[in-house]
Amino acid sequence: MSQTPSTQSRPYLDLSRVTLPTQVKIDDQELDVATLSEQQKLVLLDLARIDKEINDTEFSLRVLRSAKSELSRIFARISQPSDNDGV
Repeated sequence: MSQTPSTQSRPYLDLSRVTLPTQVKIDDQELDVATLSEQQKLVLLDLARIDKEINDTEFSLRVLRSAKSELSRIFARISQPSDNDGV
C-alpha cells in the first residue's frame, strides 16, 4: 500500500494535547516555539525524548559504576587474610 502525500505528512501525535515550552535551546541557538512549524515541533519532541533517554542512561551508568566500585572494595576487604581465620 502506498501512502498519499497527505497521509505521509500527517502528524503521528496531536500537538494540541502536548504542552511545549515557549522557548528551547538547540545547539546553542534559542528558538521561540510559537514560530516553529508542526513538523519542527514534532522533531523537537523526539529530541526531548532522546535527551531524556540519554540522561536516564548516564544516571544508570553512574549508579552501576558506583556499585562496581563498592563491590570491588568489599571484595578486596574480604579477600585479605584475617588474623582470626584459625580461631
